[in-house]
Amino acid sequence: MILGKTQFFQNSFKSRQSCFTSLRNLYNEICSGMAKKDNFSQDYITTEGIPEITSRQVFAAKDNTNLIDVRTQEEWSGELGIIAGSELVSLGPDLESYIDSLDKEDEYVIVCRSGRRSASVVYYMQEKGFTKAYNLQGGMIAWNEEGLETASKP
Repeated sequence: MILGKTQFFQNSFKSRQSCFTSLRNLYNEICSGMAKKDNFSQDYITTEGIPEITSRQVFAAKDNTNLIDVRTQEEWSGELGIIAGSELVSLGPDLESYIDSLDKEDEYVIVCRSGRRSASVVYYMQEKGFTKAYNLQGGMIAWNEEGLETASKP
C-alpha cells in the first residue's frame, strides 16, 4: 500500500522527533557530569518573558540551587519566614554588585514577598547574560500558602 504524502510526512516527522529526543537524552547523560546543575530548564513557565517556577519545584530542588532573597531586612525577619539556604541581598546597589560577581552559568532562584520584585531582578539578570535565573512565582506568599517549610532568620 502506498502511503499518502501527508501520512508519509507525519510518520517521517515522528521518527525524526523520536531520534532527536533520544540523541538529546544521550547528550544530556554524557554531559551531566560536565555541565552545571539545571533543575528547571525543562519545566518553567514564562510570564511576560520572565521564567517562573512554582514553590513546589523550588522546594524539591532547594538544596541544589542558589536561592537569592531580595526582600528588605524587615521582611526577611517577618512573619513569612525564609527558605532555608537562601541568601538575603536586598534590592539596590549591593544587589547589582552581587549579581556582577555571580557565575552566569549557575542556576538561581530569585525570591521576594509576592514575586514582583524578584521578576524584575530576573529580568535584570537576563539582560546581564544569565540563562538560568528563575522567579519564584507568587514569592513567599505562595510558598506559605502551599504550607512549605520555612525557617527563621539564621
